[in-house]
Amino acid sequence: MTKSQVLIDQIKSTYRDKAWHGPSLMIILEDVDYIQALTRPVNHRHSIWEIVDHMTAWINVPIMTLLTGEYPHVSFEENWPNMGDSEDDWQTSVQKHGESITAFITAVSELPDVKYDEVIKGKEYDYQTLLYGALNHNLYHMGQISILKKKK
Repeated sequence: MTKSQVLIDQIKSTYRDKAWHGPSLMIILEDVDYIQALTRPVNHRHSIWEIVDHMTAWINVPIMTLLTGEYPHVSFEENWPNMGDSEDDWQTSVQKHGESITAFITAVSELPDVKYDEVIKGKEYDYQTLLYGALNHNLYHMGQISILKKKK
């Protein structure tokens, strides 16, 4: 099994399939409507919706890095986009995250094993660190979303 196949299995299991750690993101989000997604149940912390959009932004970073060879700048607005105000807007955010996951899988599937150890231009870490970092970042935020759901 290649390094990319191992990573893709992990991406898929944490996004939609049965994951070792617990429910996948789509299972966590399956009963979240736009009202709950908008709500800030813990003081003025981020909402579920903001976290999902933030996760999407940081899945797009390794995609862009793989496609261009350059680590992109992420503006505050890209990092924490404004939320919408309807169920359709919420579903669009969830769909965009899924599209980014699909693009991430596609980009990773084309990556030769030797690329994983290559240091990213302008960074002090390699592609493996970036790619698994993006996966771990999503896992971290999935835990936050799970806790926010319980606060409703």
